[in-house]
Amino acid sequence: RNLRHLRVSARALGVLGPRVACEHRAAAMAKEMDLKAMFTRSLMGSQPLDKWKSSPSFGFGTGSREVREKVFISSAHVKGVFGRHSPGPATYSLPPSTGTQLLSTKKSQPRWAFGVAQRFPQSKLENTPGPGTYQHHSAMGRQLTSKYKSQPSFGFGSAEQRANWKIFISQEHNLAFYGRESPGPLTYGARSTMGKQELSTFRSSPSIAFGSADRSSQSNFMKRAAQSPGPASYSLDASIGRQVLSTIKSVPAPTFGTGQQMHNHKIYISEEINKSFYGRDGPGPTTSTQMPGFVRQPLSRNKTSPQWGFGSAPRFKDKTTLDNMPGPGHYCV
Repeated sequence: RNLRHLRVSARALGVLGPRVACEHRAAAMAKEMDLKAMFTRSLMGSQPLDKWKSSPSFGFGTGSREVREKVFISSAHVKGVFGRHSPGPATYSLPPSTGTQLLSTKKSQPRWAFGVAQRFPQSKLENTPGPGTYQHHSAMGRQLTSKYKSQPSFGFGSAEQRANWKIFISQEHNLAFYGRESPGPLTYGARSTMGKQELSTFRSSPSIAFGSADRSSQSNFMKRAAQSPGPASYSLDASIGRQVLSTIKSVPAPTFGTGQQMHNHKIYISEEINKSFYGRDGPGPTTSTQMPGFVRQPLSRNKTSPQWGFGSAPRFKDKTTLDNMPGPGHYCV
């Protein structure tokens, strides 16, 4: 109702001068904006507009009782809180006062205990080893302990009897042993005096033997042919193509070319022949992609033609803005 009244009053004042009508129209729009702001913003809580003062807000505290006790109020109040946060008597671990004291400030009391010795002690001779326990070394022979002297020991000789012959006693005694150490007559291996002599001091006598050649020459040829390899035993290289041995010359071998036909166009022969290949390697007319002329041109050298389209505004604009505004039940105040 207020908005309609303002509009009617603005229309009524339209008969006045244009200046007065404009002022009244501006005042009506300001009031309309204030009304809109009043309907859209809550008057409780923090106000976003500086022309409206925010009312003080109060709420319930979120702190715990333990935190409240730490707040200092007065010395008398603090005395009443003494001992609440202290540990109980069972929390401490007190060492016993009997026995060895760990702290140096406290003296350890003397202690007495029952003895662990045997009631009837055994004699010392019972634990002494007997005469058979000790290991005595023999008094004969070489002594291991340095305080004992080793007695001289004698034994039978281990030398052979033939060693006695090498002992020099006299010249006459040695004459009796001549020939005992010399080898017998069958020990020597005498060389034969017939045939080839190995020693250079002996001359070899001429030796004559029967010949080992075949009696007839035909049989000799047949024997040699039987021992010779056949023609299929040899591996002969081909005389056509590239020769492996340097003593044989390789014959030139022409072959068919492996190049493709499309490479013949790239060989330069003359200017007149090159003219006949113009356009063969060029793209066809359907290969290139041409942009249409009646759209926005991406190239700067082409001018974009003006475009027209249908409007997107609503058809009927005579509806008031109040029809599209939310009602009072839409707001959460």
